[in-house]
Amino acid sequence: MTDYLSRFYVGHDWSPDQLTVIPNFVPFEPLPAISRDDLDTPLAAPVMLPLSRLPRNKGFDTVLPSLTQLSDHFLWIGGVGQMEHELRTLARKLGAADQVRFLGWCNNFAALTAGWIGEQFDLA
Repeated sequence: MTDYLSRFYVGHDWSPDQLTVIPNFVPFEPLPAISRDDLDTPLAAPVMLPLSRLPRNKGFDTVLPSLTQLSDHFLWIGGVGQMEHELRTLARKLGAADQVRFLGWCNNFAALTAGWIGEQFDLA
C-alpha cells in the first residue's frame, strides 16, 4: 500500500505492524520546480501528467484524441517505451502535437508538480 494509505489506516486504529508500505516507482523528494515555461505550457493550462512506460496496453493512443476536444489542456507524458514514436506521429496527425510534451523517463515527479500546490491534479 502507499504511504498515504498507511497513515490513513494507522489514523483509524490499525497497528503499523499490520501494514506494509510499498513505495511507488517515483521518489518524492523536494526539488526545485520545473517551470511551465521550460515545457512551453501556459501557466493557467490544465495539465495531465501520466508517468508510465509506453507499451500498447497503457492506452495512450486513446488519450491523445481527447486533446482535440480539450484544446486548452496539455499532456505531459513522463515515460519511454515501444509506442513513443507512434504516439508522436498520432499527436501530429490529430493536430495536437503542440499540446503534448514527451518528457522521457522521469525521476523528478516533485519538480514537475512543485508549482501545483493548491491546484487539483490527477496522476494517471
